[in-house]
This record gives sequence, C-alpha cells and structure tokens, in this order.
Amino acid sequence: MAESNDRAAPPTDDISKVRSAKLHDALTRKSYDEALVLLEEIIKTDPNAIEVQLIRGHLQALKGRLSLNGYRNIIETTLLRLTMPNLLTPAAGGKLLRGIQYACSGEQRPRLIRELFCRTEEAMKTSTQNLEILKADLHLALDDYNGFIRAVEQISQLETVPKEFPALERIARKFSNGDPHNTNAFKVFGIGLSRTGTSSLNAALRRIGYDAIHWLNPRTRRVVSAIDFPLFDAFSDITVSYQFEVLCERYPNAMFVETYRDCNAWVESMEAHY
Repeated sequence: MAESNDRAAPPTDDISKVRSAKLHDALTRKSYDEALVLLEEIIKTDPNAIEVQLIRGHLQALKGRLSLNGYRNIIETTLLRLTMPNLLTPAAGGKLLRGIQYACSGEQRPRLIRELFCRTEEAMKTSTQNLEILKADLHLALDDYNGFIRAVEQISQLETVPKEFPALERIARKFSNGDPHNTNAFKVFGIGLSRTGTSSLNAALRRIGYDAIHWLNPRTRRVVSAIDFPLFDAFSDITVSYQFEVLCERYPNAMFVETYRDCNAWVESMEAHY
C-alpha cells in the first residue's frame, strides 16, 4: 500500500502560539511590515481579537498607511464593542489607552479615556479578567491621583497581588510620603537624542535601582512630559532632551547625562528606525 502523503494538521492552539511568538519577535525587531502580515493572518482566524486589531491599527498609523482619523475610528468602534462580556482584557485595555494617547487630542482624549474607564468598571462586575491594574492606570491617565491611590490600596488587599503592583505602589508612595512636586528632589535626566543609547541608559538606571522611564510613561501610555516628572526618578529620550534647559532650572539637584554617538552611525540608525 502506498504511503499517504497526508499529514494531520497541527492543533489550532499550536498555530496560534507559533504566530504569537513570530509576532512578538517581529515587534521586538521593529520589523513592522512582517508584523502586519502576521497580524492579518491572526485576525482572519480570530476576528474578535481586539488586541490584535488595535496593534494593527497602531502600526498602520505609524507606517502612514492609516490616517489618525482612521485610527480614531478603530478606537471608538472598539470601545462600543466592549459591552460584550469578557471582551475587555488587560492587554486590550492597555492597547486602547495607548491608541487614545497617540491618536487623540484636545477634549476627545480625556473623553475617550473616561469612556474606557467606565467600560472597565462595568466589566469588573462580571469579568473573569483581572482589570484592577488597568483601572489604576486609567485613574493616573486622567490625573485623578486620589482615585489612583485608592485603586492601589484596593489592589494591595487582593489575595494574589499582580506583578505590576510594586511599580504602582512606588508612584502612590510619592503622594503619601510628601509633596511629589518637590522640585528639590534628586532626578536623573538623560538628554541625548534618540538612537544614542538612551534605551541602554534607561536599562542601566533601572538596574541600579532608579524608577526610570524611557519615551513613554508605561502606566499612562503617554509621551513623557512635565506632568510625569514628579512620578518617577529618571527619564530619557528626545521627550526629555529638547527641554533640558528648563529642567536644569526647575530641578537644581538633578543629574543630567548626555549620550552621543558618531554622526554617520547615528544617521544610519535613525533612517533604519524610522
């Protein structure tokens, strides 16, 4: 009997894991064209994967293939869909918040963040997802510091404390232990341009114990600005370096670290990155 050439198809879960691993690798390498192809494949098999749809929209906007209006439409449509049970996950909520911060401005930004906050509170009543961290992040994104502190206290009382809790607790402690807006506090500002080792500087600062952030506030998903300086210890990238003179006057006890690289190598890196 001739041997059959047919092979059993791998389980769908295994295919999903392989695609997810490939997608993570492509995003880590910032190979966005490759990532977009993988995202399309995932969406075909799971049209309700809103996290994946949001990642696709974000990358298309970054690549100039989708207008900001188009990206905002995706965000608002997704918010409307969140009335379905268990559709809101911590990851999807984080991607929504990032999209709102990136694509929206003016009154639309806080309005959509408040809408996401309401959706999160509703989902917490019935969802099996752990949305407490997302709720705390949304308080912070709305500059509701009292609400943020209450949310952190509630998280501390959970039977299983999420791994993100220490980062939230450090921020909350700045409010409970004194004036977070104290401009005499010691800060570290990395004032090199993008692609001059700012990510490595951030990693080094974190390794030696500083609560350091790079480019984005990881809790609010917004680009680092003056409103974030009271909340962390150290900051780096172009969002900091362009205002170093103002920071020098505002924070007299701060340390400023300039990173730099060969000009030709820097140009090549910038072209490859953008």
